[in-house]
Order: sequence, then structure tokens, then C-alpha cells
Amino acid sequence: MSCGVPRIAAIAHNIGHFRYLECARLAEDGRPVGEITDWDDIRFPFDPNLQDRADIASVAVVRTPGTKSSVIEETYTCDSSGNLAVKIADKATGYDQWYEPESISYKVRADDGNLYILRQKTSMPDGTWELVSFRQQC
Repeated sequence: MSCGVPRIAAIAHNIGHFRYLECARLAEDGRPVGEITDWDDIRFPFDPNLQDRADIASVAVVRTPGTKSSVIEETYTCDSSGNLAVKIADKATGYDQWYEPESISYKVRADDGNLYILRQKTSMPDGTWELVSFRQQC
């Protein structure tokens, strides 16, 4: 099962700071209740000049009026085992990233013209990388 939630808004900052959590259920007013677990703390570069950087954790979040035309789409998926993932995409630039608990995936077009999807295990102290997919340019 998956759903896409387009976020069409005037982006006011260079970086989006998303905080996700998992909960047992929602109260009638929409608040999470029951067992609550922090899932992830994600930073996504809205500024196209930051979208080629692998690590933006050290970049300060600042107001940037030039990113207002961005259309950000979040897509959530849950597989049959209950594993959750979120894809955040900048529809204006085509840049996107996939996040799962304990890992982040990057789509990279390399200098050789080929397309690679790489996954970094953020739960590992050394941030182990793995090649998930490769598509050779025709």
C-alpha cells in the first residue's frame, strides 16, 4: 500500500527538517497516542545548490526566498511486513531521496552518465554503503 501526498507550498528555507514518528493510534483530534517511537529525523535540501551534497547536517537552515517555486512531494509506503519508507521529491528539479528506518537511499547520475541508486546504513557507526541499483546509459 502506498500514498502520495503532494506538498504544494511556498518553500521558505534552504533545507526542510522533517521529524517522523510511529504511534499505536491517533486520538480523535489527530494527536499520536499509545506507544510512540521516534522513527527518523530527516533533512532534505530544498535549495538546488545543496542537492548534490551527500551530507547537509552541518549546513545551517536559513530563509531563502529563491526556493518558493519548489513543489515537494512526500510518498509513504508500507509493505506487507509493515516496513515503512518515505520518498521526498523536489518535482521542480527531479531530485529525490528515499528514507527507511536506519537507512537513506540516493539516486545519483554519475559523471559516466550512468544512474546509480546507493543506500547508506545510517544505523551503522561507519555508515556502510551498498549499491542497490545500476542503469547504464544507452
